[in-house]
Amino acid sequence: MAEEIKEIQERMEEEGETVEDYQRIIELAKKIEKIYREKELTFRRGEVIDHLLNLEKISSVEIKDAFNIYRQPDGTLAGRVELEDGRWVPFTGDKLLEKISGKEIRDAGYIHTQPDGTLAGRVKLEDGRFVNFFWDGERLIVNC
Repeated sequence: MAEEIKEIQERMEEEGETVEDYQRIIELAKKIEKIYREKELTFRRGEVIDHLLNLEKISSVEIKDAFNIYRQPDGTLAGRVELEDGRWVPFTGDKLLEKISGKEIRDAGYIHTQPDGTLAGRVKLEDGRFVNFFWDGERLIVNC
């Protein structure tokens, strides 16, 4: 695709520019961009396991299972993990999000990245309440 773009550009210099040439260059550039985006979102073999093992070490807790792991736009891994005590908690990067407003998180779901890059989702607290949350990079905040 890059070769085709180069050929079109060379032809444009020799023969003149056309709307069709620019349209084809734009089409090819979009295809190239799509390939790079897909490549950035794929995980390298063992990357998630390595990340979770490191997360266990940092947090001094055993991770029994993981679900809905994805790469945020900045490349950080996020999702939810099951801890040794059976709780499912969200994580982002090297941070397990285990408490919110001083209450222990018992379950988590709908973990996603918002357009502004903050992590968000829904958690069940130790008192049985379900609340929406967002993580601003430093604080876990209830969003009622």
